[in-house]
Amino acid sequence: MSFTGTKSNMIDHQEIEDIESLESQSLGKGTSINDRVRHHANLLFELIQNENQKYP
Repeated sequence: MSFTGTKSNMIDHQEIEDIESLESQSLGKGTSINDRVRHHANLLFELIQNENQKYP
């Protein structure tokens, strides 16, 4: 595929390919990318809450 455009467009195209690949791999393992995003968001939220409790 020939692609002409700015560097940011190329990055966006690569990001799309990466996300589609991750989603395909996730579905192959019986989970969705949305489930993984929610799981990791919850982990990050817990870490932030724990840090805030340590250093009020």
